[in-house]
Amino acid sequence: MSVIKNARLKFNRPRKKLNKVNKIIIHHPVADWTVKRTHDYFINKQGYNGIAYNYYIQKDGQGFYGRSDPNQEYEGAHTSGRNDDTLGVSFEGNFQVDQMSAKQLQTGIKVVSELCIKHKLTSNDLLPHSAVGNTVCPGKNFPMVALMDGVNKELNEVKLKPVKLYKVQVGAFANKDNAYRLEKELKKKGYSTYIIEETKMFTI
Repeated sequence: MSVIKNARLKFNRPRKKLNKVNKIIIHHPVADWTVKRTHDYFINKQGYNGIAYNYYIQKDGQGFYGRSDPNQEYEGAHTSGRNDDTLGVSFEGNFQVDQMSAKQLQTGIKVVSELCIKHKLTSNDLLPHSAVGNTVCPGKNFPMVALMDGVNKELNEVKLKPVKLYKVQVGAFANKDNAYRLEKELKKKGYSTYIIEETKMFTI
């Protein structure tokens, strides 16, 4: 179940679809603002279409969709020259002076992990804004290592999660050619098949 909430933000103009995500860029807004107040700021003070970030993690531990929504990723306006292949995730606060709470960090780990799974990324695909722009964002006190370690742990747990599998046997043949013939027919229909050779003792 997703931990990301829909703030139901309204945008002034249509948003441009983002079809390929290669990296996730981490930000801070240098302000103690909720996702809705941040959205209003970008519209009213910056003249943007809406909030610049794709996702927003509040200090109260809530994670929200920003520029993106539950059904589609959209290009943000968070990193010059990289908005067309990245997602921007912003953490409320000013981490040049603030220290992040465990609650906010844990939500951030959950949100970023969910995005990594969705877009087939790893913790190595997380970048601070300062790595791709002339900025100190997300701040000297931002726990980037803790975020990456947490995401890596979440992704490893997903990989190791036990999954029940239910196998369907279609047939068993004494003649190998008949087995291969049926396998070929099933593959044409889009089924994933394999043949297991077993030795059984029968009364003749």
